[in-house]
Amino acid sequence: MMGFFVTVLVAGVSFGGPVNKSEISSTAKWAIHLDAEKFLASKIGRMFIDESANADLKKGLDVLRATIHFDPLKDVKSVTLYGDSYKKDGGVAVLKVRPNAEAANAVEKIIILSKTHEQISFGSRVIHKWIDEKKQKPSVLCFYSPEVTVAGGDVNQVKVAIDLLDGKKDGGKDNTGVMMPDADGFIVACARKDEGKEGPANATVLKNAEWLTVFVRNTGENVDIEAKLGANSEENAKQIEQMVRGIAAFLALSAEQNEAAADIGKALSVNIDKCTVGVNFTYGAEQLYKLIKSHKRPNQKEGQQVPKPSGNASDGVSGNQ
Repeated sequence: MMGFFVTVLVAGVSFGGPVNKSEISSTAKWAIHLDAEKFLASKIGRMFIDESANADLKKGLDVLRATIHFDPLKDVKSVTLYGDSYKKDGGVAVLKVRPNAEAANAVEKIIILSKTHEQISFGSRVIHKWIDEKKQKPSVLCFYSPEVTVAGGDVNQVKVAIDLLDGKKDGGKDNTGVMMPDADGFIVACARKDEGKEGPANATVLKNAEWLTVFVRNTGENVDIEAKLGANSEENAKQIEQMVRGIAAFLALSAEQNEAAADIGKALSVNIDKCTVGVNFTYGAEQLYKLIKSHKRPNQKEGQQVPKPSGNASDGVSGNQ
């Protein structure tokens, strides 16, 4: 199965400036970085966090504010996730926040209450490990500093993340597998082909692609998405172009069955430059928000409530956050 080395990164991290690639392992096969501040300041972001229009969101936030004195909408600056495999739990999360000792202490107390809790010393830092009772899988967390928390499912991966933050290991800044486009958006993605069996991308449109980049930004009333797919030959690039144009045309002609899909197809534009295929998509932020909110999860019936998380506080602190 063909896989892809997937990296999703935004154009600014919590401390300002471009993405710091040295904080991402040079062996990472995927990474995700969300610039929370930039997203929440965008029009589409503001719609997602409108508590007055989302009772479930408000209820969840109120629980966090009351139990651990943490408000994600105010305290989170950025989140970076990456991993060296495509296994479900094979990743690390680096959370950058405004200093909040009260929240950190509250979370630490919840973790220590776990019967499976272990405390591991690593240099001057403490790593917490416990078994998530709901998932029956290990969770690992380190309060790296008042502004940075590292979490994951594997102690060694968390140790590597700490060493990267300390500058003791070389990160991905010189890794040719990490192609990070310079773009002013709240999401930037890059990917390279990975022949490993765990690779997630096996869609026909990607089979001839050697790499992929994507970035997302909110410009005024619109959300702009730009993707580029690179092939190892112009012939393969033309095949990718034809496939993407075919998908766009199919969507554009499906108005009777799915008006939203038709609008998406009409909003797509495709171009080709030698071995690179570009796909551009511009859509109204409000319309895109409504489209995302109307999308049903698998096996979810019309009007059915999405299941709420367990009330067990210790289940809410997982290495996969």
